[in-house]
Amino acid sequence: MKKFFCCALFAAIISLYAFPDSNFYTGSGGADISITVQDPEGKEISQVDEWLLLLIKHMFIHDFKKYSAVELKEVGASAVLNTTLTKISANEFLLHSTVTDTSKGTVSADYTKNVTPMELRTAIAINWASLDLLRQLKVELTEAAPKSVETPSKEEMNEIKGLISLAQGQSAEKKGNIIESLNFMYNAVSFDNTLIEASSRIGSLSEQVVSGSAGDVIRDDLTRQQHWKKIFQDFEDFYTEHLPFEIVFLPRPVQKGETDYDNKTAVMQTAVTVRESQSFESMKKVLKTITDGIAATKKQEAWHLATWPYNTPLFTKDRKLMLNIEFQNSDGKILDKKTTPVTVRLFVFRNRISAFTTQNVNITFVPTDIDNLGDEFVKIVQVDGMDTETAMADGFIEVNPLQVPAGFETVKNPNAILPKKIGRNPFILLTR
Repeated sequence: MKKFFCCALFAAIISLYAFPDSNFYTGSGGADISITVQDPEGKEISQVDEWLLLLIKHMFIHDFKKYSAVELKEVGASAVLNTTLTKISANEFLLHSTVTDTSKGTVSADYTKNVTPMELRTAIAINWASLDLLRQLKVELTEAAPKSVETPSKEEMNEIKGLISLAQGQSAEKKGNIIESLNFMYNAVSFDNTLIEASSRIGSLSEQVVSGSAGDVIRDDLTRQQHWKKIFQDFEDFYTEHLPFEIVFLPRPVQKGETDYDNKTAVMQTAVTVRESQSFESMKKVLKTITDGIAATKKQEAWHLATWPYNTPLFTKDRKLMLNIEFQNSDGKILDKKTTPVTVRLFVFRNRISAFTTQNVNITFVPTDIDNLGDEFVKIVQVDGMDTETAMADGFIEVNPLQVPAGFETVKNPNAILPKKIGRNPFILLTR
């Protein structure tokens, strides 16, 4: 029965990715090859990074279906794809993948590369590996294949984000983190509603929250009360450490005012804003699952849980984040540094979540010699005392640059480029 379930699951995952009439390859596209993608092996991989092994498998299946006509099978394939991920240091992994002919025992394709944590967590390292392995398997890729990896469309990016969230959710569920897993599964479906596995897990996880089963039979009233207290605490802990917000900034500074021709200088500026991320919508769905579940028990008063979630620090306190920003030239020389606070706050009213965020902060840098101006850029190097890459990798907050539209290279108001302001909830105004 277990084998049948695994086969069905594998087939369901593979069936998600159908790319008919692909323009990513010419010729047969490797249609005469069949491959089994094995579960990757991890060496020196921490619990925090275990989800990367799930992501690697998902991405290889996705990429081989997208960029080739290679047949993917769970058993009976003519070749197997094995991968080992080794953590070398905090900033480096070794990704090693081989395709081995099952009848001859010979290696048909071999890929080894040192990659950064960010290259793995954004899946681009796996994209590179997929294309390289396919080329070695004599799949004739067109220029469109690497182009779609380097500059994916919004739809392609959402497919990848969906698989990233799916892997994170599966890993969290394996560790027994129901709330965390539920959040990531909601994220996955929001990015890609064809992810059958994520949709099915939402139903199962929601049932665990509502019933209190989590693999156990609830025997008595005290056990049920303790279950709900843990659910509440897990919710608070997760969203305290994983803020459902996104920091957006202009990576290319724009000129402020007129050029000072006498001193041959110009003042450059950027702008930063904070807005709700995709996780904010998932958070609302997770809260609804919880509040519907506890209401169904009709025991919230008796269990002394009636004030949740209104009295939690998550919904009663501002969260001020300090951003460390650097203005650099193309050589990496720091021309100026700035520190600015941004504030976020979550509110809940009648079990509905709303948010307040700092809107559109202008950052003005010191006058810069015109002769030194060229390909300057802005970096947010730290968020709340953490390196930005670490903050993003840990899921603390998202930090994303915006491209400057044509015609906005020199503007008086860089806020015009940023997303429009979000109107404040009247309830928020009353409670501040």
